[in-house]
Amino acid sequence: MTKQILALLTVLVLSFTAKAQLVISEIMFNPPESGTDSLEFIEIYNAGANTVNLRNHSIFYGGAKRLTFATDTNLLSNRLMVIAIGNPNAVRRQYNMSYTPIQVTSVSGLSNTA
Repeated sequence: MTKQILALLTVLVLSFTAKAQLVISEIMFNPPESGTDSLEFIEIYNAGANTVNLRNHSIFYGGAKRLTFATDTNLLSNRLMVIAIGNPNAVRRQYNMSYTPIQVTSVSGLSNTA
């Protein structure tokens, strides 16, 4: 009985200590482009063991909140998500991606200065 209780407590403690490990793994903020399609993007990687719901998560830059996920958006464990600042199809084609990135319409572009 003691072993069962110890096992249960271990599972409970581990489940409460599991944390999301979201990493901004790549930022393309000033790509060489010709034309009007912006090729800027942000890539987020979930290095954790569990799926993360990005609802209410925000991305800040330049001292201001630039993007908040308003709806349920799940990022699976060991997967990445690309957020296109401009045209998601142009980003997919330019970087030869197998999927279309999420489009952000609330941001006009990433700053190209520090």
